[in-house]
Amino acid sequence: MEVAISLWKEYSGQGMIVALFLVAVVYLWFAETDREKRRLFVWFPIAMLLLFFCPLVVYFMEHLAEEDIYWRMLWSIPMLSVIAYTAIKLIRNLEGVKRYLAILGVLLMIGVSGNYLYDNPGFMKAENPEHMPQTVVDICDTIIVEGREVKAAFPAELLMYVTQYTSLVHMPYGREMFLSADGTVAWNTLYDTMECLMSDTIDTKVLASELRNRGCHYVVLREDAPLTDSLEKEDFIEYASIDSYVIYMDKLNDPHF
Repeated sequence: MEVAISLWKEYSGQGMIVALFLVAVVYLWFAETDREKRRLFVWFPIAMLLLFFCPLVVYFMEHLAEEDIYWRMLWSIPMLSVIAYTAIKLIRNLEGVKRYLAILGVLLMIGVSGNYLYDNPGFMKAENPEHMPQTVVDICDTIIVEGREVKAAFPAELLMYVTQYTSLVHMPYGREMFLSADGTVAWNTLYDTMECLMSDTIDTKVLASELRNRGCHYVVLREDAPLTDSLEKEDFIEYASIDSYVIYMDKLNDPHF
């Protein structure tokens, strides 16, 4: 139960939105008479809250699942919808100046109940319609071959974006390198070699071997990647250079043929 309470507190943040939500549910409990709306805005939120704090569910999530999945149950609680519906239900019963004052009051309560989203360092101005680093878009567009799929190894900071942008570029590893289902980091010799997890340098012979074992056509490396030797000696060619990354293509596995 401590896990459930801890996750609830983290999800609630400052608590103002949650407080408004709870007040709205209590109000609708007594004021809403429409059965369908009661199911949606009263019974369903209460049921999800009870399910979230249910000891059996807590036990299952603690022992058989993981916290990263458990807290997502809170997404299914329509807090903002309940608050919005309640506000509309209250405001539409008012007239004249009272209605405008009520609207202003609701907006102020919602406005002061959280933090300014773009103060969070996790958010940044979008560089393109895809809402991802332009570097990823340019790299993928460069290596895509019309009429077929290609396989490429990317550095850690680009992994999360590639499959969001295109399904034509496959990778020999993905987000499991950061966190696997059981909460542990996965093991992949190619990834470990590229990220210098086992050494201060990238052994080009090991890198070339691992790339070919996994059928990779390309490898994307940072410009300052500490290679032990030139990849050209392993029959890779420098295919393109984009921003601070260099794309190498395996001459023995050219995707254009």
